[in-house]
Amino acid sequence: TKELLPPTSFHGFEDVVRHHIYSNRIKSTHKKFIASLLKIEDKEKIDLWAKSPIKRYSYLLKMEENKEFQSIEALKLAIEKDFFSNFFVSKNSLTIAANNLSIIESPLRAQIESFISDKRKWSRELFTSCLVSLKRSKYCIFKKGEIIYVRQANRKSIENFKTKKLTSEIIAIISSGSKVSKKSLLTKLQQKEFDLKELVLELKWLVKEGYINEYSDSSLELN
Repeated sequence: TKELLPPTSFHGFEDVVRHHIYSNRIKSTHKKFIASLLKIEDKEKIDLWAKSPIKRYSYLLKMEENKEFQSIEALKLAIEKDFFSNFFVSKNSLTIAANNLSIIESPLRAQIESFISDKRKWSRELFTSCLVSLKRSKYCIFKKGEIIYVRQANRKSIENFKTKKLTSEIIAIISSGSKVSKKSLLTKLQQKEFDLKELVLELKWLVKEGYINEYSDSSLELN
């Protein structure tokens, strides 16, 4: 954070560091963060820091506003001992959206992401259950080679779509036979003096409506 912290010999150093970690949302343990700190020898910076007052923080709980906690550790202990049920519930199962995995602690999140990305870890029952759930949610599921893909809208044939000039250019490039990436498509069409914003919006619409597939590697394919 490039913020100066007091020396380790300073009384209250531990509490200052804990608040610094908390207020800056640093994803590191207390011990690892202290080990990563660098000692400075710049006298001018040290003198300037010495003239600045050390800020002390206290903490309150909304349900117990008359009680003040002088450190994060004291607050944590009080929550665990006296207010646990106000913050936590016990469940046998948990459902969480894939785009919210970031709220889970790193070690557990890494295991979940590894499990999701490696199909060899999936049981047949889980795989089937996921497909059924996606179909019920109106997602389109299709197979290409040995790989099963999922897209939001049903696949539609571009042949049944009345195209404008820009759409025709997009179709011509994608259907050229070679593998076309989103980046190369946009580059080629910009060279033909099409507006980038218009290109992105048109391509996004064609993908959303099901006329074009966009894969995770950014390659494009006509349906």
